[in-house]
Amino acid sequence: MDKNDKGFTLIELVVVITIIAILVAIAVGILSNSRRMAQEVTAKHDLKKFVQAEDAYYLEYGSYNGVAGDIISGDPDVPPTISFQAFKPSPQVVITINAIDPVFTASATYAGTGIVWQYRHDTGEITK
Repeated sequence: MDKNDKGFTLIELVVVITIIAILVAIAVGILSNSRRMAQEVTAKHDLKKFVQAEDAYYLEYGSYNGVAGDIISGDPDVPPTISFQAFKPSPQVVITINAIDPVFTASATYAGTGIVWQYRHDTGEITK
C-alpha cells in the first residue's frame, strides 16, 4: 500500500464497532428496565382507579361490587368473573378482590411481570 492511500485501518474499524456495541448494550438495558417500570406503574394506577370505582359503588349502594375471589381482567388470557361499568383495566392487567370483610383488600398485577400490588382499605395503602 502506498503511504498516500486514505482510509481506515482494521484496528480503527474494530474500535469504532466495539464502542457502538457498548452503547447499544447500555441503551437496551435502560429501555428494558423502563418497560418493566411502566408495566408496574400501569398495574398500580389501575388498582387505584379500581379502588375509586369500588368506593363510589359502596357510597351509592352500601356494599362492595363483587366478592372475594372475583377477577377484573384486561388480559385476554384471563377471563373476568365480574365486570364494572365504571372501570375497565388496562390490557394485560389483572385485578383480584382478595377480601371484603372485615377489610376490603385487592391486588393487581401486570401479566408476565410477577409483581403484585396490594391494597388495604383500612390503611388506604398500596404496597408491593
